[in-house]
Formats: sequence, C-alpha cells, structure tokens
Amino acid sequence: MGNGSSGGGGGGSSPPAGYPDPGKITSFFKELSRRFKLLGMGIKDIFEGLKVAVTAVCAAAKVGIHDIGLLIEYIFNFTEDSFTCFKQFLYNLKYCFLFYVIEMCGQILYFPIRVLVWTLRKFIHFDLQPYLDTFWAWMEKIDKIFYSYANFHLIHYPHEVRQHCYVCKRLSERPVSRQGYTVKYDWREDPSGNDPRLLQIIKGKFSQIMRGQDELKQATAPW
Repeated sequence: MGNGSSGGGGGGSSPPAGYPDPGKITSFFKELSRRFKLLGMGIKDIFEGLKVAVTAVCAAAKVGIHDIGLLIEYIFNFTEDSFTCFKQFLYNLKYCFLFYVIEMCGQILYFPIRVLVWTLRKFIHFDLQPYLDTFWAWMEKIDKIFYSYANFHLIHYPHEVRQHCYVCKRLSERPVSRQGYTVKYDWREDPSGNDPRLLQIIKGKFSQIMRGQDELKQATAPW
C-alpha cells in the first residue's frame, strides 16, 4: 500500500538513460575553449617572441662586429703609424744622432741624482723629488723668459730639432688597449662581475618564446 509513491523524491538530478551528461558537455566545451585560447596565445607569443629575440640578437651582433672592427682598425692604424715613425727615425738618424748622444750623456750625468733621490726616500724617508720638481719648474719659467728675449732655449733643443728627432704623430697605445678591453668584456664578465655586454643585450629576450612553448604544451596536453 505504501509503495505507490516510490521514486518520487530527488529524482530529476540525473539525465535519462542514453543521454549525455549536460555538465560533462559544458566542462568539455569550457576545456576546449581554454585550449584553443592557449593555442592562440602560444602561437602569438612564439611569433612575437621570435621578433623580439631576432632583433636582440641582431643588435648584439651589430655591437660585437662594430667593436671588433674598430679594434682591428686601431691595430692597423697603430702598426702603420709605428712603421712610419720608425722610417722617419731612420731617415733623420744622421741629422739627429748628435742630439741623441748629448741627451744620453745628460741622462748619464743625471743618474747619480736619481740614485740619491731613491736612497734618501728608501732609507731615511726623505723625499727630495718635490724639491727637484720645484727646481725644474723654475727652470722652465726661466727658459721661457730667456726664449722670449733671445729666441733660444736654455734647457730644450730648438723647435726644429724636436720636430725632426722627437716628434712623430701616431695613434697612442691607450685607445688600442681601451678598445681591446671593450671587446674582451663584450664576451666575458667584467671585473665587477657584470654579465658580458652582448649577453646583457639578449638577456631575457627569449622569455616570450618560452612562455609560448609552455602555452602550446598546455593546449596539447592529454585530456
């Protein structure tokens, strides 16, 4: 008698037999939508990341090639100038030889004073060098005054002798050395521990590609 109402309570939560579960269908399309979105984002990030990465690599290559090219140019100019100065030295040697001998004799005569300065500084901690510097500074002033009246130097060779025997315009070693260090630290850490300059240019420029790859992995992962 009391069984006539069986099945009446809580019955409508499950779909009829043979029909798909609406909840699973909704979840499927949500997941499908999410994966398509990840697929699109992954492709976009990879292509945009490639653009950024290629631009960074090209910029780093441009800097590296420029720095190496400038170093080669400096070395070539330094070598060429040094060879030119050597030829000039040989060409003027006959004219300059006497002046070189006089200068060498002067250095020999001045050598005991250098030894005295070193000995006093080393053993009795008395520095004579400032007094010598003051003396030569006064001699320079006297030389300039004398030259202004007599057109002749007291402690220097004439201008013509200095130009022929002691002056040769060439690229100094400093820019060559400086550019060598620039090229060195393009590829290696500097003394402060900073990354190589070329690495700094491309550092972090591949992150978008990696993010795109991760998005593609999630989009194509097994369900």
